[in-house]
Amino acid sequence: MKTLAFFADRHSGTEHEQQAGYPTQTAIPLRHTAHPADARSASSHLFTSTGHTDVKHMHFQEKYPITVAEIAKAETTLGSAAEIAAYFKDCIARTERVTYIAEFDHLAHTRAIGGEVAPGIQAAINVVFCFGHALPNPQVMAVRPRSIGIADMGEHFAISFMDAPMKPANDAMQAWTLALRNVSA
Repeated sequence: MKTLAFFADRHSGTEHEQQAGYPTQTAIPLRHTAHPADARSASSHLFTSTGHTDVKHMHFQEKYPITVAEIAKAETTLGSAAEIAAYFKDCIARTERVTYIAEFDHLAHTRAIGGEVAPGIQAAINVVFCFGHALPNPQVMAVRPRSIGIADMGEHFAISFMDAPMKPANDAMQAWTLALRNVSA
């Protein structure tokens, strides 16, 4: 079993976070055998950690590696997409060398342009930020900045992000996401 403890020592929960009901970061035990980038096909891969903390690693449109977690509303103290967006912004602010850029209301944008919205989506927010520590070449800019999508699906939240070419970034985003499950069964 592998333990993911990215920045865990710095995320023990401030008084502000505890008052706001934010989940606090702790070491998260994970079991998996491969990374989605190692997959030989475009099919979905399910990586399971302990209990109910399933995270799906898959290829969206058969080419974009993404990570998706469904968080039941009963599993978290955060009750809306806006509260989860604020939680991710706090995670970003507490993490050295990571910069918050923007919050994007994807649902409002899509409705404003007359676009199609899948049934069940009640809110859709992207939190945009950057982990970039270097610019080794101009091509790296194609995969930056990062974005975490938060969709309120009624009974659960769908949290998704495109996998980064930098393992610490993926580890952090996955840890932040899994920490949303902060209600004991």
